[in-house]
Amino acid sequence: MHDSFADYLAGHAHATGLAPYPTRLDDHDQERIAFAAEEAGLDQGLAELVAQGEPFWLVRLAPFDRRPIVENDDTPDQVAELIRLVARGTLAELSGVRISAVGSGRLRVWLETGGRPGWQAWDRSQGLLGSSPAVIVDANIGPVTIAVRLWRDLLTHQLALSRSAVAVLRPLDTVDDACAALADHTREKAHSTTQLISRLAPPGHEATLSRGVGQLGLKAVVSPSADSGSRWGVAYWPSDEVAIAPSGGSERSGSHSVGVSTSSVEYLIREAPEVAARQVVRAAFNRLTKPQWL
Repeated sequence: MHDSFADYLAGHAHATGLAPYPTRLDDHDQERIAFAAEEAGLDQGLAELVAQGEPFWLVRLAPFDRRPIVENDDTPDQVAELIRLVARGTLAELSGVRISAVGSGRLRVWLETGGRPGWQAWDRSQGLLGSSPAVIVDANIGPVTIAVRLWRDLLTHQLALSRSAVAVLRPLDTVDDACAALADHTREKAHSTTQLISRLAPPGHEATLSRGVGQLGLKAVVSPSADSGSRWGVAYWPSDEVAIAPSGGSERSGSHSVGVSTSSVEYLIREAPEVAARQVVRAAFNRLTKPQWL
């Protein structure tokens, strides 16, 4: 039986109650869970199962949450629980989900440190929104979409670039200078990336985000550049270690080798390692959720 048809049948069985959902999800469950959510909708129980087992799926599944939001219902508690499952550290401390109806079927949703989730009259909340993560949403989008929007805003804030994160230019007078500069940049970028993964990955899913990022090391061969716009050319490929050497001894130094890219040292180190790390982590989130989500 074709896998997609088998996934459809399994999803239909879940949606109609003929088969229970698994108690824990893994990579092989994605399509059947998507079929089930599309058919029966994404309720809180399934959303929490996904948030615990495969939190990155929530982004694609959120549109299947078709539950209406009614003022003074338990939406703040539901959103807060999902935020707790996908965020960590200082992000997870923002568990005080507050919602105000602002008219015309629109809601203002924001996060506060501590406190209990709940609804709040709009005239009492206007002065509280300046420094809190907040979104304005339609009341018909469902609690999961609200949680995903808030999660994205929290991540965007954490990945915002610091004004102090600028590349420190250093002389590249010799090939050894160029090799050292590229090696240092690669190690600093890897260190910053690892820190971001530990700070931003959903609890228990650091390995998933790490796989999305890919290898953090680099093997490279540096040689004088034939391009007038740069001084040092480089052939490089991903690795788990950092090994940068002058040209002359590497069997993979040719640009024709499989998996080898070419550039210049000046281009690869043009951005501060912290800036490059944030771009790598953002790209990993987009690969694991959907393009251009973050």
